Amino acid sequence: TRSQRYLHPFALALVDIDGFRAVNDKQGHAVGDRILREVAMLLRSKTRKSDSSFRMLEQMVAARYGGDVFALILPETDRAGAAIKLGGLRDAVRIQDFGLTDGLALTTSSGYACFPEDAQDREALLDAASRALRACKRAGGDQLIGYTPDLGALDHAGAGQAAAAAK
Repeated sequence: TRSQRYLHPFALALVDIDGFRAVNDKQGHAVGDRILREVAMLLRSKTRKSDSSFRMLEQMVAARYGGDVFALILPETDRAGAAIKLGGLRDAVRIQDFGLTDGLALTTSSGYACFPEDAQDREALLDAASRALRACKRAGGDQLIGYTPDLGALDHAGAGQAAAAAK
């Protein structure tokens, strides 16, 4: 609403921890829970505690969206800015020592969409970011993908391929 009122861009990103299931399977859920807390702290370290919900000028807001996925709101951020910020977060996770064994390493996949160019309402923006994240995971992860309209066609083609494979 604030972005619409003042005509300010913002980005919504969904960040998935690649290979998280392997961490839970090989090292247990206690280690998986620790990893989720450490990633959350890493994301939180990129925000200022002094920001509140009514004053989100240029500070990122991060929340766990579900499972091993975090949602990030990047106020005052266009497509190029989102790519830079998410690239920095991806690099921060790559170099973080999570104390994993069995050759496991963590990376992230980030799908993002921008207001107003990709969507004009919250549901459409979330759908666009979700499509971008799915494309990122299909491409092997450990990267960032911004929403483009052709990602919708890929989703439908992927659904058709999955249905054909199930037969």
